[in-house]
Amino acid sequence: YFHPERQVGMPCQPCPDGAFCAGGRIQPIPCGTALFSDVVREKIAAGENITDILRGVVAGVEGSGVAADGSVDGVGSLVVQQILKQGVDLDAFCRRDEAFWGDPRFPSEFYPCDNCVGGTSFACAEKHTGRLCEQCAEGYFSVGGEICATCPTSWSMSVLVQTVAALLVLGLWYLIAYIVCSDFEQVDLFFTFLQVASLVQAFEVKWPQTMVYDVTHIIFSVLNLDVDFVQPQCVMNWGYTSTFYLQLGLPIGILVLCFLTYMGAKMVTEMHMSGSTNIFARMIRSVTSPIDDNGLSELADLMMQRYITYGIISYNVLVLKCFEPFMCTKLPNGEYFLNAGPDVTCWSTGIFTWHTGMVTAATGAFLLYVVGIPLSIAAVLMYGNKYNFLAHPRFLKVFGFLYTKFDVEYFWWELTFLARRFFMCVLVVFFQGTPSSQIAIAMLFFVLNIAAHSYARPFRKPDMDVADAVSLLAISFYLISATLFNCFKEMLPYQYTSISVLTMGLVWGTTGALLCIGWNDVLRVLAGHNAEKLMAVRMLAALEGVGLAYREMGDDPGKVFRDADKDQSGELSIDEFKKKLKEIDPKMDDGLIETTFQLIDEDGSGTVSYEEFRKHMWRRFQPAMDGAPLTLSESVVSFFRRLFSMKNKQDDLDKAQAVFQSAIKSKMDRTLKHHNTELVGELVNTFQPHALYHFAKRERLDDNIVKFHQVDAWMSPIVADDSHVSAWSLTAEAVFFRNLVKGSPFLIDWLLTSSKDDKETFRKMVASFMACQNVVGHKGVYGKLVRSEDRAPVVYWLKEATSAQHLTLWEVMDAILIASANESSFIPRMIRPPTVADDWGVDIDLEEVLEGIKGALPQLAAAAKQGGVV
Repeated sequence: YFHPERQVGMPCQPCPDGAFCAGGRIQPIPCGTALFSDVVREKIAAGENITDILRGVVAGVEGSGVAADGSVDGVGSLVVQQILKQGVDLDAFCRRDEAFWGDPRFPSEFYPCDNCVGGTSFACAEKHTGRLCEQCAEGYFSVGGEICATCPTSWSMSVLVQTVAALLVLGLWYLIAYIVCSDFEQVDLFFTFLQVASLVQAFEVKWPQTMVYDVTHIIFSVLNLDVDFVQPQCVMNWGYTSTFYLQLGLPIGILVLCFLTYMGAKMVTEMHMSGSTNIFARMIRSVTSPIDDNGLSELADLMMQRYITYGIISYNVLVLKCFEPFMCTKLPNGEYFLNAGPDVTCWSTGIFTWHTGMVTAATGAFLLYVVGIPLSIAAVLMYGNKYNFLAHPRFLKVFGFLYTKFDVEYFWWELTFLARRFFMCVLVVFFQGTPSSQIAIAMLFFVLNIAAHSYARPFRKPDMDVADAVSLLAISFYLISATLFNCFKEMLPYQYTSISVLTMGLVWGTTGALLCIGWNDVLRVLAGHNAEKLMAVRMLAALEGVGLAYREMGDDPGKVFRDADKDQSGELSIDEFKKKLKEIDPKMDDGLIETTFQLIDEDGSGTVSYEEFRKHMWRRFQPAMDGAPLTLSESVVSFFRRLFSMKNKQDDLDKAQAVFQSAIKSKMDRTLKHHNTELVGELVNTFQPHALYHFAKRERLDDNIVKFHQVDAWMSPIVADDSHVSAWSLTAEAVFFRNLVKGSPFLIDWLLTSSKDDKETFRKMVASFMACQNVVGHKGVYGKLVRSEDRAPVVYWLKEATSAQHLTLWEVMDAILIASANESSFIPRMIRPPTVADDWGVDIDLEEVLEGIKGALPQLAAAAKQGGVV
């Protein structure tokens, strides 16, 4: 107990939480390491009794830690004597790993504080100052909100450090935005996991105060994209208010930058087109290139895509900043301070204060960012879905990263990632100080997330579903660990240490697992890009090999040689050789041409024969494309030659050949473009990347490569992302065939090996299936009456049933359907068509069947309008 205001006769009040009360008129003292000397702390770590230690200190048994005035590390002798007199054990009041902050003027309320040391001086830890010791002291700057680092010795060095840090944060943002918008779909999932984990770390749980946890917290905080990760206290006066306005103003600043970039590009283009003679216009034209309308359109699309990505990856920090100004704590003197920035005073009497400005800005930002970002994304996705733009080339290019990783029916699932961030931010801000509530509500939320994921499995790729399930389970177990840390007072030291190690193993193990899954995705994407490049090179080589390209385009090795041999001598001089190469590539370096000429002139005659020309300048682009990979010994020799820069004539020949072949490829590309022909189309994105890469690398027959080119030309319009049956199309055909192949993946094998009659029957059956689907929908009407586990047996029975059995079952199910339906609802019932071949052996023309079904559609539509039942 303690006496308020040290007045005898006043009622004694219980000692507040987080403080030690020595009794008498001594005021409460905040718990912290300053209560004990270094030697006492060492004894505490060994588990010895506090009272015995202090008794030894007062008696002079322990020489260290006793000041000249008899105090022990800031605790006056009066406090110590009072402890001994009453036989009080400090462990009953203060935990050795806890610290609290309080105002010496009002020592009735104390607040948990990570950077305090407590004691009679109410002191902050070294390098910290301010209310709740949240600010770095003079001469230090904050890194990640966890560490106060010493300022550089000079002001210029401080500016350099802050500039580099800001550029690194912005560079990280752009890198993440670029990767999220690219084909690396796992990155978005991995990034979401890390951001949610960082929000769990923001719960007011007694996390272990170890270097590993501090480093983990800093790393995860970086991924929140907080712009003041390295605060510029060494350069200027910086506090929470500065951070708040900078963070909320940054999206607007980036939007203005994007607009100015676009307008600058447009202005440059206009200067190129205007032909103005003023010096500024001439200077602009000399250092820039004109951009056509397509280029400006692509630039606008890129800016829009990057800006949306920034809104997504910075959503959690924007939500936090919008909510934080509304959460304040009341001091005993009636003042309030901001929880997120204790240096800010809340709800003061003045009208125009920093806090009122922050509340106003946060309200506007809430509507603009917290509500606006999800609504904008939802509007874009709903618009694309409604008007079937999900497969449109431009829409796919700009917004595809939002939905292409999901099945088309779950095109909106990206919004659930934003919901995870939003909900966790709400718990961090509005449930601050109640970690049990934070953990319990978060656990419930993630159980619902796991249930939704298990039901939907929304990703196109199974490994993405696995990765998302792993991340959700890892967050759930992380919350369980937080629950245990929240009950640290009931745990023994070894238990606390064990849980700490297991938790870090869980967090970093999950991070490593997601990285491995993501790395496989990266390898798959890179393999796809490599396969596409390799197929283009192989296609050029194959077309040259079978003579197609050069018969069509007027080029072949003999013709090239004869055109270059102007004097018809049968050999090329250096001038003829140089002139011909300049025709292929006008920018080719003269020195390289001369070096190449000397290398391929094997006999040193000063001229190049056709055999030499064919051998060195027109052979296959890379031997490895046609044959087996290098043997182990060849690989080792090649490695050491590259390591020690050991070159021979063959290396120079390979380099010259590579340059020449690059020039040939450029010419071929120009010729193909002139003839409106592409080497590779959409088919390279259809096959599995690794399979296609090995095909391009190992296939020896050029005929098969050329056949691939022909099939590519046939299939590209259908397998393209913007076709009417693509993975993103919502047409009836696309939906039907997606579900058909999903249920029977072997269908491609059957169609590739089936007979002509089988395929004709299949086409008719598909037409009949689709006509039925147009009436009853994908899930059917009669099919819904049968339990899902019994549908396959029913289909099998129908396949074997006689016409009489078939008809009887239909009549029964039709009666069940009518009896179970709501009278006011429209039932899209099917008029029963005859079977393909009934039991009397009469063949039925499927075209007539289809026409019969189509003929019933107007009646069904009319009935639907009237609300009747057909």
